[in-house]
Amino acid sequence: MQSYMKHFMLDKTKSIEQLENDIWSDSNFPTTLVEKCYHFRKLAIKDLSVEQFRLLIGQNIGLTFLIPSAVEILRENILSAGNFYEGDLLSAVLSSENSYWLANPEIRMALTTLLSEKRVEISKANKKLLQSVDDFMLS
Repeated sequence: MQSYMKHFMLDKTKSIEQLENDIWSDSNFPTTLVEKCYHFRKLAIKDLSVEQFRLLIGQNIGLTFLIPSAVEILRENILSAGNFYEGDLLSAVLSSENSYWLANPEIRMALTTLLSEKRVEISKANKKLLQSVDDFMLS
């Protein structure tokens, strides 16, 4: 188990909604995106697909609970893909709110180490993603 995960024991059988103890009201959803986020927050973290992780992280929803699991997914496949392109989960993680990374330096360090280890693989797959990696590591 990674050292940052030892400090962050997460019950993946619970949903973001349960973990945050924040129930969103069911209403008329202004967009399909909002409706998807509403439904995905109700799913157990262990049952979320890569696409669902990508979408929620991309909307900065549940970062405290999703980023550590996303890093584990990326450890298995740095170019894990949702519905858009190879590496779109990594792109979402890299562009998540800076305040999350400032509050979680251990997870940032784990991701930075992983990015260094996988740099060649990322560069072969997607030059634009590599630029995002470099920007993240320099920030």
